Amino acid sequence: MKYIKINTVLLILFSLTGCDTTNTPCNQRKNLPNNMVYAYNQKTKERTAIITITRDQGALGCFCKIALYINTQLAGRFGTKETKQFYVKPGKVLLKVIRDPYGRGICSWKCKDTDFQQEIFIKRNENKFYRIRTTSCEMYIQQTN
Repeated sequence: MKYIKINTVLLILFSLTGCDTTNTPCNQRKNLPNNMVYAYNQKTKERTAIITITRDQGALGCFCKIALYINTQLAGRFGTKETKQFYVKPGKVLLKVIRDPYGRGICSWKCKDTDFQQEIFIKRNENKFYRIRTTSCEMYIQQTN
C-alpha cells in the first residue's frame, strides 16, 4: 500500500512538471519522416515561402505525435525533436496544432481543449521558423529566430 501511494504521488508530480518542453538544439533535431508528411512538401511557382517547424523536446508526451495543419490541411505529424520545412504561398497562412488525430491509447486522451491556431503573414522567398511547444498539456506555436 505504501508503494502505491508513493507511485501515485510521483505520477502526479511527473504529470504536472513533465508537460513543459524546451527548444530543441539544432544538432539534436531529426527530419520529419516522409511517411509523416502529408502536404506542402514541394516548392512550386506559387509556393515560394518556407515555414520551418520544429517540435520541442520534453519528457511527457514524447510518445505521442502532434499534428500540424496548414490552412486547414493536415501537413505533418511530429514526434519530439522532429523538424520540417513546408512550402506555402506568400500571404496569410493559418497554422494549427492538435493532438494526433490517429493517436491511440494514452495518445488519444485530452486533458482539455488543447487545439491552438495562429494566423501568420509570410512574404515571397521568406523563411520563418516556428517551434511547437507544450506547457501543462497545452500546445503552442511560437516563432523563433
